[in-house]
Amino acid sequence: MSADPRALVYLCTEDDPSGHQVCIAWCEARAAAEDLAVGEVVVDVDANQPLAARPGWLRVAELIAAGGVGLVVTLNRGMVAHPPRAWERIVAGMDEQRVRLLTVGSPPSRLAPEVEPTGTAR
Repeated sequence: MSADPRALVYLCTEDDPSGHQVCIAWCEARAAAEDLAVGEVVVDVDANQPLAARPGWLRVAELIAAGGVGLVVTLNRGMVAHPPRAWERIVAGMDEQRVRLLTVGSPPSRLAPEVEPTGTAR
């Protein structure tokens, strides 16, 4: 297990694989905003398959169980969960494992340094 947590990118798309690189870059940028490097990119190609039966998602679960994963980034909630309530259940399960599940559009987990309060009144 690595000392520093790492991020995973998870995509589930039937789109042409040539377009995956753009999606991966967006997810990598989101992980970088959390100060985490991406350790692995996992792609499933059948969104109609239940999440628990997808080989890629099973790989994500395996990596989380092995430790060292602090974040899973995906392009949008639809790549992981239908209906929306399922997203909240999955997030709660990952929280129990101390892993955050975020989309590219999720707000930052912390304030950017330039907007942190300074504690000085003027």
